[in-house]
Amino acid sequence: MQSLKKAFELINSFNSSEYHFSGPKNEQLILKAENALGLTFPPTYRYFLQNYGCGNFRDTEVYGIVDGNFEHSSIPDGIWFTLKERAEFNMPHSLV
Repeated sequence: MQSLKKAFELINSFNSSEYHFSGPKNEQLILKAENALGLTFPPTYRYFLQNYGCGNFRDTEVYGIVDGNFEHSSIPDGIWFTLKERAEFNMPHSLV
């Protein structure tokens, strides 16, 4: 967790034009995402979702939660994308 927090301190030190995140996601939405995927997120990913949601910095995109519509969404919605990959390519259920 320390490394993750340090990484976001670094990102936040960039010029604000170099990053964009959708914003914090509440516990109810995170639980909905976990239920949709049938798993529990690790603490580091939960921290990211609770504080940043999804987004990008410089040329790196970080998938997360956009909103509660996991069936009709797009990148960088990691929940939608995981469900899509499971359906289309039989991605293992243990992966996000």
